[in-house]
Amino acid sequence: MLKRNILVILVAVESLFLFPITYQPNLRFDYIQTLARWFAKAVPPETVFIGDSITSSGMQFHSFRSINIASAGLQTYQVLEELERAKTFKPKHIVAMAGTNDAGEGPIDEAEITGLWQKLCAEPRMIVTLPTPTNYDHLNQRLAVIDRIILRTCTKTPIIDLRELADKTGRIRPIYTVDGVHPSPAAHEIWRKKLGALGI
Repeated sequence: MLKRNILVILVAVESLFLFPITYQPNLRFDYIQTLARWFAKAVPPETVFIGDSITSSGMQFHSFRSINIASAGLQTYQVLEELERAKTFKPKHIVAMAGTNDAGEGPIDEAEITGLWQKLCAEPRMIVTLPTPTNYDHLNQRLAVIDRIILRTCTKTPIIDLRELADKTGRIRPIYTVDGVHPSPAAHEIWRKKLGALGI
């Protein structure tokens, strides 16, 4: 009887700690990522995600077999730097998205951005996602330049195109964004399905 009571107490305490993880997406994401990094010490993950805040907020990617090392505010040259860290996990796939913060800084240096994507796409495990559209025309115009650079540079790399999230004006549809720039869970779900179609 005593053992049974102790077991009930332990289950109750565990449930109390896991309750916020179950109902809070951010906590659940962090929890799963912690487990995924532990598992990666024994078995290489299927996928590592690199990129800026658009990727780091991709909680629909949570899986014990994928690791998300994306970070807010990164430009393409910094995402390239993260590629070396991604390789240390020895994943089957590396998924990269970059360009939104470059576009936000102003005019695009096409030669520089081309060189960065040449290096990113030289990685044979790479899968690229084009930057998502935004609600701002000036930003979308510069993102269109980056899209063209990626498409003409990464011809041998699988590319996921999320420009379908935009309406006829080229602006992201309200259902697919939380603030006019960052994708909503609905947008990330579309991204996740496109990754699934590639076997990821």
